[in-house]
Amino acid sequence: MKRRELEEYLEKIAPDGICLAYSGGTDSSFLLAVLARLYSRRPFLFKALTFSSCFQTQEEIKKAQDFAKQLGISCDVVEFDALNIKGVRYNPKNRCYLCKHYLFSKARKIADRFGIKHLADGTNADDMEMWRPGRAALEENGVISPLAELGMTKKMIRDFSSEMGLPTAHEPSNSCLATRFEYGQELTETGLANVEKGEAVLKSYGFSTVRIRRHGEIARIEILPEEMGKLIERRQEITARLKEIGFTYLTLDLEGFRSGSMDI
Repeated sequence: MKRRELEEYLEKIAPDGICLAYSGGTDSSFLLAVLARLYSRRPFLFKALTFSSCFQTQEEIKKAQDFAKQLGISCDVVEFDALNIKGVRYNPKNRCYLCKHYLFSKARKIADRFGIKHLADGTNADDMEMWRPGRAALEENGVISPLAELGMTKKMIRDFSSEMGLPTAHEPSNSCLATRFEYGQELTETGLANVEKGEAVLKSYGFSTVRIRRHGEIARIEILPEEMGKLIERRQEITARLKEIGFTYLTLDLEGFRSGSMDI
């Protein structure tokens, strides 16, 4: 069974210490929960790090902290200035690599400071089949991805999370706010904050999976196709609230939500 394989894998490396880059999403939350169970049986040198900047929503950070607290794990929030990372502000195609290289270099230094050998993340097997420009940064910083190494897919992780009663089992996938902007478009704190606020407005109407993609002055809304009727019914009300935030032109993408649609 894959879950037992994962436990054996982690038990084997635990004596050297494990530092987990923990985002609060389904994958890293599952990995954190498994590590927490191992730790409760036989304590080892362990740290969980959550990175916080204008690229992450405050809701994400709070959820991550709350879940770690439920598990009895202390999660260190490491704040950083994403827009000050060299080359990131103008959103180049290798933005993800630049950001992850910075973050995992920082995480590696923290792990080294505490004498922790292994730096891990929640990359899964499905991620290995997709275009992930930040993957090279993991390799360069010696990051291990136990879920991917053991061939654990997103569906497996959701199923195991459900079996364990984890609240993150059916959490919609998320990505950093910078992915909402066209490559080459300048990223600003105001622009990122407006996307965060706008997506929060849409979620308040019960839309389960939401993205507001920015193409200059145009905001392209992605939701699940089956939920489009609900948005049309509340169109005027939703439009008014989004315009209050500062959006000028609003469009609904008829193809619906697509992960990585800015990479097409």
